[in-house]
Amino acid sequence: MLLPQVDTTTPETLIDTPCPHPTEGPLAGMCCCTCRYRLRDFHHPTTTGKSIMIQRGWICAYPEFEGVHSGWPEHGLCEGWTPLESRND
Repeated sequence: MLLPQVDTTTPETLIDTPCPHPTEGPLAGMCCCTCRYRLRDFHHPTTTGKSIMIQRGWICAYPEFEGVHSGWPEHGLCEGWTPLESRND
């Protein structure tokens, strides 16, 4: 299986950086990188001119937002955070 390449040519697309959020206390583990609504965002030749196999960042698909939001940070926290374990796939 081919794994997507990661576009690290711009600071906002650095992927898999260490999580800066606390590991203890009431906010432990609460970060975009552990949210079920964070999705990978890929380039597309018609919009960015790059291959669809190259990740360009992240998308937030929180259901209460209107639509999905591209350009989301890898790490952050908002009121829509939901842990990965809560997926009903």
